[in-house]
Amino acid sequence: MRKERRPHQPLFIRDLEVERVSSFKYLGVHISDDLTWTLNTTYVLKRAQQRLYFLRRLRKFGMSPRILSNFYSCIIESILTSCITVWYGSTTVKDRKRLQRVVKTATKITKMAQPSLQSIYNLRVHRRAASIIKDPTHPQHGLFTLLPSAGQVQEMEIRIKANEDNLTDAQTHIGQMEKEIAFLKEKTDDLENRNRRSNVKIVNIPEKAEGNDAVGYVERDSSRDFLERDTSQPRSIERAHCLGKAVERIKPILMKFLNYSDEDAPLGQKQGDCLFGYQQSLHLPRLQH
Repeated sequence: MRKERRPHQPLFIRDLEVERVSSFKYLGVHISDDLTWTLNTTYVLKRAQQRLYFLRRLRKFGMSPRILSNFYSCIIESILTSCITVWYGSTTVKDRKRLQRVVKTATKITKMAQPSLQSIYNLRVHRRAASIIKDPTHPQHGLFTLLPSAGQVQEMEIRIKANEDNLTDAQTHIGQMEKEIAFLKEKTDDLENRNRRSNVKIVNIPEKAEGNDAVGYVERDSSRDFLERDTSQPRSIERAHCLGKAVERIKPILMKFLNYSDEDAPLGQKQGDCLFGYQQSLHLPRLQH
């Protein structure tokens, strides 16, 4: 059994009865007395299909797809999406298919993909909600409340921002440390090179001539021939040792003077052969290895 609809009592505003109508057009939107949007959908479709004729004519005139797409966005899509946030969410599936059919037709004419009405509706609803949330003076501002999880999201965003700042500072600090390491490495190489400048390599030494005391051998047997060509004072040798493997018959001796000034005098002489004991030997100054 269906319930009988009771007639509505007349509405008076300042002693004037308000006329009752089945639909009313307000700001371009048709509002029905049963709060359905089929009438509004039919009106929108009629206007959009009339303008599809002009779109087809433009295609016949040879207009480019970009111009046709711009014409659709400005003339036809603006009609389909007028006040879409008010009525599209409550339309029936049948009405939505009727509206989307216009979009598909325009896509075929322009040969360019056009956004669906559902995507446009979602985008505009989100924008509208965001603007209401940001405006405390809006009458509907109190209808929007953040979920409990929203606070956690905001806290995570704050932590992520702090971590990004810390990462930036760390990268700056790492860059400074890399510069300091490069400077110290260059300084170390320079000091090593300065230290090696005091080394003198003596070759063609008889096998096992130095015995177990290479320093004593160099000071004792070579001071007369090499170290004291230009001075009567003996020069101090910090260290001396043989180079190469033990199986080699002829091994050079690498020696280092205690004072750089002691090395400077003999190196200033002409390089060439020197007598070590009774063998011909060659000294090579400022060895880099």
